[in-house]
Amino acid sequence: MDVNGNESRLDLIEPAVSDLTVREVVDDCNPDCMIVVYALDDKESFDCAVSSLDWLAKNSFTSCKPVILVGNKSDLARSRVVESSEGCELAMRHSVKFTETSPGCGHHIDELLVGIVMQLRLYENGQPRTCHKSIKETMKGILSLVTGKDDEKKKLCRNLNV
Repeated sequence: MDVNGNESRLDLIEPAVSDLTVREVVDDCNPDCMIVVYALDDKESFDCAVSSLDWLAKNSFTSCKPVILVGNKSDLARSRVVESSEGCELAMRHSVKFTETSPGCGHHIDELLVGIVMQLRLYENGQPRTCHKSIKETMKGILSLVTGKDDEKKKLCRNLNV
């Protein structure tokens, strides 16, 4: 795909066996980026996404490589059981990116693919997330919660280009 005049190739790997653990996927594939997908109409898949992100964070994957949380099937508004705000809050809790897509109607698929490329480029260009937050960054995070700057964090969480 061509992003900003530079061509990139993405190799997307989906585990062939559904009962693989996140650890097995990370160990076997050593991905440069992880996309954690859940279905908006399936609470169990969201719970699995929570567990996956917890494991990735606990094992320092989310702090050193790009991770994007994707709520899938956004076209199924009537059968939605996981609200967009829940996905966004989960992503913010783990400092990862978040979007919702619907492959059935092509909603945000291009944005997701471009976002993956942009996140990888940011990482490759020496702008990965730092593995350790400074005291200043931690205090800013606490103050933003108190002062209501959470909306800014939500916007950044949903912007796959930064």
